[in-house]
Amino acid sequence: MLFQVSSAVVLLASSLLATLPPGSNGFVVGSRSSSFHQSLQHPRHDLTSLSLIGYRDRGLLRSDDKDDGDDDSEALVLGRKNSAERVWTGKDNFKPGGEIYFDVIYPEEGVNKKKQPQGAVFFMHGFSQYPVAYSKTLKNTATKANVVVFAVETGLTSKAARGPSLFSNTQFYLQQAVSQDTMQLIQMFQDGEFSKIVSSKVPVGLCGHSMGGGLCLYVAEQFPKLIDYIFAMAPAYGVEDFDPIVATKKTVAANAMLLAGTWDLLAPARKVEQIAVNSNQVEPKSAIYGPIKLGVHTGFEDTLVIITVPLTFLLSIILNLNSIYEKLFLRLLSFLRTSTGQLEITDDLMVFFFQQMVAGKKVTLENANKAIPEKRKEKITLSFPSSSS
Repeated sequence: MLFQVSSAVVLLASSLLATLPPGSNGFVVGSRSSSFHQSLQHPRHDLTSLSLIGYRDRGLLRSDDKDDGDDDSEALVLGRKNSAERVWTGKDNFKPGGEIYFDVIYPEEGVNKKKQPQGAVFFMHGFSQYPVAYSKTLKNTATKANVVVFAVETGLTSKAARGPSLFSNTQFYLQQAVSQDTMQLIQMFQDGEFSKIVSSKVPVGLCGHSMGGGLCLYVAEQFPKLIDYIFAMAPAYGVEDFDPIVATKKTVAANAMLLAGTWDLLAPARKVEQIAVNSNQVEPKSAIYGPIKLGVHTGFEDTLVIITVPLTFLLSIILNLNSIYEKLFLRLLSFLRTSTGQLEITDDLMVFFFQQMVAGKKVTLENANKAIPEKRKEKITLSFPSSSS
């Protein structure tokens, strides 16, 4: 029993570092290449499947769905894979081909029933994660901000992330795949290929965690006239080709909110602050920095997963944790991870941020602070840093 509990502690602690490769410390030295920046071709993409549930009375269901008069379906789509042909070419003429699988997260039916979604948000997940790890937060934001969230399912198991050989740099190719797949979806959005579910004229924002948070700055660099809103949670630096610091030297979004955990070892708060500092030096008061007290790297996730499998389930199977005491122990560890209020603060600020985007408003400190419930204000201090602390 003691060995099993000790092993569980070690595995759970290891999971806190699961969003970037071991030993990376958030950094891999390399050379930045501009040869594949926005290397998308622009044919009419073959959207092979776009399943959508919600807004049943607006004719947005697939043709084989029938409305039986009962509203008994899920109001949002997450984990149901939609697909499009992958057409981009990456660094060194790498053409992964295949399909881009992605989730479409729609506002809950009935909440904004009288009007179409008023914004589009493109989400990018952490290194070993998938969108399922953030499902509750993304669903809540889609509904309360009245936006459609697109989230690529591109991960460690994806062909595009494995690179051209067994010896390829997985971290580089995964970052390339997630960013390029997201960029292709943005281009499809601009081309009106999602017009049945959201207008191509609505404002566009980026959102991401860890690796995906860092990629937000890079992707925004490729669409400087389109993207003015970035919400990043513990943005990690990753390989130099996609370094958010380098990206902010060229162009910055007019509105960004960068959250960090003060106990985060993978994306240290001081590193996140530096991204905000650089952004504010390029465009004053463009990036709000928010360190959350006692926040950890995985505290921004609804559920800890390895690939798409919940970590607690894996631990219970691998370590044969069957007794009620062992299961309670796992629940206790999970509680300690989420008891800081980090997830609730993130939830509140993400909804606020994209509501501001939909309204076309500047994100200000005054309004951002109002979005945080009084009981949680002591856990986070928002600012526009212009120099590192």
